[in-house]
Amino acid sequence: LAEVHDAVTTLQEGEAGREADYLELRAEMESQLRQLDTLMRRMDVRSEEQEGLLREVLAALDLLARQPVSAGLADSSAIGPSSVGGSAGKDVYDAAWADYTRGDYALARDGFGEVVDRFGQSELADDAAYWQAETWYAQRDYERARDGFDHMIRRYPDSDVMASAQLKLAYSLLETEETERAISVLQSLRGSYPDSDEALIAGHKLSTLAPDEDAS
Repeated sequence: LAEVHDAVTTLQEGEAGREADYLELRAEMESQLRQLDTLMRRMDVRSEEQEGLLREVLAALDLLARQPVSAGLADSSAIGPSSVGGSAGKDVYDAAWADYTRGDYALARDGFGEVVDRFGQSELADDAAYWQAETWYAQRDYERARDGFDHMIRRYPDSDVMASAQLKLAYSLLETEETERAISVLQSLRGSYPDSDEALIAGHKLSTLAPDEDAS
């Protein structure tokens, strides 16, 4: 519990400014959250302190989820240069990722789009479509981000980053004031990926949007 609290405190104090530090902090928080949630699910009674800490962690992860994914939440398989050796479009994907991490979102978007257009059946295509939508989110163009995540979800229904895509679609919908649809997406996420970190965050968000929802 102390480790979780320390991670949340670090985030709240803004000490994770550098990209690598932020990603490392997020990974640590997610790991601690999984351990905390597993422990609490095994207990018949949750103490007030434990409930408060869980809410604190979920609120912090909610904050992370609203950031561009380079400093926010995504499945680990979608973060960083491609590790898929020999996959079609790998060089283009890795170059686009480098542009993204430099904050050159327009150039990154073109690169990820090239992967989707030229190598649409490759192992990298779904990740590229995801990151292409993220470039719009990073630039606060939430309507295009919404459309990008929506397109990615429809085109790649079996993607290993589907939970992250649904979560970011929901946040994009909230930004465009499409609250009812956002709630529907969050509910679908919880039903489809109940054991994911994204589902925990979705439950927390639903508790603020639809108080009758159970966030546990």
